[in-house]
Amino acid sequence: MLLLPVLVATTAGAAEDGQPRAAGEVRQWLERTLGGVERLNFEGTFVYVQGSHVESMRITHGRADTGEWQRLNSLSGPKREVLLANRDLTCSLPQGQITLKSRRVTSFPVSLPKDIDRLERHYAFGLQGEDRVAGHEARILAVTPRDGLRYGLRLWLEKNTGMIVRTMLVGSDGAPLEQMMYTDLRFLDVAPPAPSAAELQAAGAGDPGSGETPVSTVAEVAPVAQWSLASPPAGFEQVQHNRFQRQSDGRPTEHVVYSDGLATISLFIERVTPGRSLLEGPSRIGAMNAWGKVVDGIQAVVVGEVPAATVAAFAQGLKFAPAPVTSTATTAGTADKTAETKP
Repeated sequence: MLLLPVLVATTAGAAEDGQPRAAGEVRQWLERTLGGVERLNFEGTFVYVQGSHVESMRITHGRADTGEWQRLNSLSGPKREVLLANRDLTCSLPQGQITLKSRRVTSFPVSLPKDIDRLERHYAFGLQGEDRVAGHEARILAVTPRDGLRYGLRLWLEKNTGMIVRTMLVGSDGAPLEQMMYTDLRFLDVAPPAPSAAELQAAGAGDPGSGETPVSTVAEVAPVAQWSLASPPAGFEQVQHNRFQRQSDGRPTEHVVYSDGLATISLFIERVTPGRSLLEGPSRIGAMNAWGKVVDGIQAVVVGEVPAATVAAFAQGLKFAPAPVTSTATTAGTADKTAETKP
């Protein structure tokens, strides 16, 4: 919170009439939103829309003696459940259960990073009118990129709490690329019944200092090959490096994550088997852009919800060396930095 004035002191949003909005008003809304949902007890339903794809989720959020917790249940598609307890994440999927302990896991379905002062160089913040979402009055916050390397955002903030109740990812032409919106939201005076002790223990609650747990049963995974990225596009920094084996075929995979604090880019590196379909060159699905490169049977794929020019810049900056990575193998799911990014 101490870094927030640095952002708002140099950022004046656009009002509805096109005139600069006082930085103080933007600051008030950002402060309210950065207070986070962790202090709130609520339950509701939200929908996620990307092109013709629509998902619906039920969410319950509360505080227990062990801290903040949150449960999500799918209402459409395959049956799925996600339990987030003190930033430890357990996903129950049709193919099994995955547990991840990470200081980087933040509240779903969306939240702003705490250190948003770094965003000011690449995004401008402004207020753009009022609306109603799930029966609640909301203020619209526009997050506008200052260049063509990232998408814009529109965030609907519930007036009394600052909670984000609707989001819209916006392309360079102003058209929506994907949206999330609560259709039902009820704030609770009393915390909802907390997950059972067994559920919290499975999610790792009550052991916040233990770091991270592998997402697979593989203790050590050998490096695949060395790809280097000398200079990521402006604003993006490496925030995570995982090494794991795919459960389907045991194939080792490198996963490197870059972020500007809001947008996130993933780099996957793995050895491909003969006859396996490869991605070479650009590809796009909805707001997601990807670019693949293959050298000596080693594939690198850059993917993220960013413009095509951004993943192309990442891919063009990759350099391949046949020698293996010499650093000590890490446990699967272990990150080499503790910078915080969204789930």
